Amino acid sequence: SSDLTGNADNRMYVEKLDFTGNTVNETTYITYTINHLSTTVQTSSTPTNTAKVMVTNGTDEPAFYTTLVDAVTAATEGSTITLRDDVTVSDTVVIEHGLTLDLNGYTITGKADEGSDVGRRVLWVKSGTLNLTGKGTITTAEKNDGTFAVTSSVIRVGENNPGADAGLVLGENITITAPASYGVSIFGNNAPESKLTLKVYGTIHVT
Repeated sequence: SSDLTGNADNRMYVEKLDFTGNTVNETTYITYTINHLSTTVQTSSTPTNTAKVMVTNGTDEPAFYTTLVDAVTAATEGSTITLRDDVTVSDTVVIEHGLTLDLNGYTITGKADEGSDVGRRVLWVKSGTLNLTGKGTITTAEKNDGTFAVTSSVIRVGENNPGADAGLVLGENITITAPASYGVSIFGNNAPESKLTLKVYGTIHVT
């Protein structure tokens, strides 16, 4: 609602404007109408409480997502994905271009579902290089099943088909904890047409 006053020059001034916002892609916008003129403005880029992951692409405004897979899907080459909370994944998140993943003090856990004690592979780098930065842990639940064998891994680097370079860089404050599998596996049919790389500055802990 608004209280409006007019002047002799026929211009209209808004003395007070009350509104409710709508959330679109985790950003608050309002639409207000005075007579027949309508304007939409962004009032805040503050994410909602359910947004666990943030994606930044160069100079673009950050975008917020509730799941890691949605954030990776939306990201482009060179994007930075930053966690804003602990994250659980039940299906392996596939990386197909160069990204930076900033754990930002949080943990990513692979498990069959939210309440399960059965693990799932967290990340599969098929092409491009994934840089794990910040401080945090990537791990799985403690048990195996037919989908997640003891010969699996928390992170895999390499594609089954030849032709794509793939790499993983583990930052110095990153810990991979593997209670039910290998920590990182690097294999595939990429070579000799392409190469697979692994650089470890952090910790891989297999229990």
